[in-house]
Amino acid sequence: VRLFSCFSSSTLSLHRKMEKFRTFEDPATGIMPFMPAKVLVPKNPLLRMLRGLVSLVLITLRLPFLLAAVLLVSINSLLISLIPIPFLRRPLQRLSDVIGCRYILFILGFWWISAGWEQKKVVSARGKADQGWPPCGDATSGTLLVANSCSYLDILYLSFRFSPTYGVPLREASSAKKQQCLVPKGLFGMLWDVAFSPKQDESQAVPVADLVARCKASSLGPLCILPEGLTSHEGAMLPFLPPVGGAPGLENTAWPLGQPPKCGAVVFRYPYKRFSPCYTCGSVVWHIVNLCSQVYSAMEA
Repeated sequence: VRLFSCFSSSTLSLHRKMEKFRTFEDPATGIMPFMPAKVLVPKNPLLRMLRGLVSLVLITLRLPFLLAAVLLVSINSLLISLIPIPFLRRPLQRLSDVIGCRYILFILGFWWISAGWEQKKVVSARGKADQGWPPCGDATSGTLLVANSCSYLDILYLSFRFSPTYGVPLREASSAKKQQCLVPKGLFGMLWDVAFSPKQDESQAVPVADLVARCKASSLGPLCILPEGLTSHEGAMLPFLPPVGGAPGLENTAWPLGQPPKCGAVVFRYPYKRFSPCYTCGSVVWHIVNLCSQVYSAMEA
């Protein structure tokens, strides 16, 4: 009876957990985009014990370096933002992000990041082999980047590659005009937004064309838009929010000088065997600790 009672309570708890995510289930595929991936645990007790010991050592070694790196990058970013001259500020910001963000990713286990997505062959609707999106390596200030959103790790990689200004779509815009606006954010503002999804201040929203012009004039880097608005695991992609998705769309925006900016796309994938780097919900601190417990993590962009 006790065994049946324990089984029933655990089943009920699992059922309630599933129901929480089933609200957002895609009826066509059954995919629940916000449900965290299951952590794979070895069945052998000796392997579990060995993995636990290795994880404890890795966490103990990595966390102090991680905290020091985050503190150093935040101080550098703050000091660099005070420089009033754009052509001096931009190179220093790039240097800080290239070294700092890549070092943080290295500490978290991303020793090597495959960045050849844009060079992979794709097939067009007509069945003709063609190249994918153009390379984003030469993205300059005023370039428009669009990326999917799976984790706070996306932001670290994008800052390492481009040092962009991030544009966050309004999840609940009060008018059609506001739907064509974005809330500009920096590196740490974007990390906070991905980790905690705070309430958005609509008064800070700026029309996308004005934001692109500001990035170009003040050397603020490319404008990177995460059009899903929230992170989802890589098995699903949320519908794009305006101004990327929906009418009138970016192609009908009144761009400065009558021409749209140069555009590019970044797509993230996180192959994994035990713990998924994708972060959708739950404690971000616990997710970071679990990530530190892995010897190696993989990212493709």
